Amino acid sequence: MIPLKIEPSPTIRRAIDLGVGILEESGIPTPREEVLFFLKRVTGLNDLTLFLHETTPLTPLQKDCFQECLQRRMAREPFQYILGDQPFWDYEIKVSQGVFIPRPETELLIQEAMDLSWTPREIIDLCTGSGCIAISLAKCFPEAKIYAVDLSQKALNQAKRNAEKVGIDVKVQFLEGDLFSPFEESNCNKQVDLLVSNPPYVSSREFWALTPEIKYFEPPLALLGGPEGMDIIEKILRGACSVLRVGGLLLMEVGEGHSHLIQQYLGKKPVGLVFEKVVQDWAGIDRVVCLKRAEKRSGALIG
Repeated sequence: MIPLKIEPSPTIRRAIDLGVGILEESGIPTPREEVLFFLKRVTGLNDLTLFLHETTPLTPLQKDCFQECLQRRMAREPFQYILGDQPFWDYEIKVSQGVFIPRPETELLIQEAMDLSWTPREIIDLCTGSGCIAISLAKCFPEAKIYAVDLSQKALNQAKRNAEKVGIDVKVQFLEGDLFSPFEESNCNKQVDLLVSNPPYVSSREFWALTPEIKYFEPPLALLGGPEGMDIIEKILRGACSVLRVGGLLLMEVGEGHSHLIQQYLGKKPVGLVFEKVVQDWAGIDRVVCLKRAEKRSGALIG
């Protein structure tokens, strides 16, 4: 890529115009919104003061930082990685390359947990990534003990930093491993009230249709779920009852069409879970499935 060079000491107004034009030519769908984010970050101004100072020239350092932001965004690097954070629930989550960027849809998991008629005492968050789910649940349920699991050490390190940033690191135990393996290896016979997960669920076919921001920058380990996107989901379904108490719940984010495949799977495999309900996102897609560990009596599963 040819290095980007913008004129020396442009005013904020000029920088907005230049930045929007550059990102538009690069095919960025929301150029003005992102340019304003970049300028607020490099100048330290907010929405109001940015426009009150629109005739103020950028300092050389501000111009260089702004230019670097535009250069990285032209390469289709996600602007969350460039800014270094992403809003989630009621706080900011720090993100960096190698760590999955939290999505608004995942907040539905938190909302469903909050809408329970009982308060969970112990919670497991599988595929924790940036830690956004575990941290949010720790804030919502301050008395709960939470275990956050991920296969990626880089993601776990980021999750720990995020937990420290909001002051709840003592409430969350971060465990490195593949899904239930940390509990199996420790022989702890863990029985928790609530199991939550936003697992990798993008199918191999869907992956190649993703935007460059996702396909070339976000970690495939956090995205890919096999030919139908069900590989990790099925592993969680098979292992859930090993850590859930009777009557405990599994809340899991899934992709389009997966809720139906999960119901089919449960109809064929006696894994000890009963399908409770599905929650749609704002686009009308089945996004969160709720399953309960059934009680086994006389060879029958009773919900």
